Amino acid sequence: MKLKINLARKDHKKQPVKYLAYLPLLLFLLATLAGSYYWYSSLNADIARYKGRLKEIEEMSLKAKKNVAEEAISMEEKELLQKEALFINNIIKGRSFSWSGLLTQLEKDTIPNISLVSLTPKVDKDKVRIDIRGVGKDLETITRFMDRLERSPSFQDLFLLHSTDAELDGERLVNFSMELEYTGR
Repeated sequence: MKLKINLARKDHKKQPVKYLAYLPLLLFLLATLAGSYYWYSSLNADIARYKGRLKEIEEMSLKAKKNVAEEAISMEEKELLQKEALFINNIIKGRSFSWSGLLTQLEKDTIPNISLVSLTPKVDKDKVRIDIRGVGKDLETITRFMDRLERSPSFQDLFLLHSTDAELDGERLVNFSMELEYTGR
């Protein structure tokens, strides 16, 4: 008795159909790989071009620095440039000055019988000085107001510039002028 085993099946003829189904996927993967390689190589070319341009700019900057020596600018011109820079910086600081923060803090620290007439900020280097003009009931009230401002973390270096007695509608009042530094805390 001979045993015959036939391992061949009928669906072996259907396998080329499966391979044909994978062909579009293979083509898509190859196109994606080619596109990614092109993108990567163009990105590297851009980086190399930018590095070269940065190097050129750096060399031009070094040449320009060598051409303009410190001695080429006179001391008067340097002082003038420094004054102009300081002036412009003060303008920038003045524009960034927070009026709302100052007014909020003054509202917290103002006591009854004190009326503020004018506030004038002066931006000087890294400090903001405020001129305050106002009217108080009496000198004692103004002194209490000054003490309260000095205890506040937002104000320091407070001093009274002058005070004068005035009478309004039969009531005795004191006009005052003071200056303080606003720290903004």
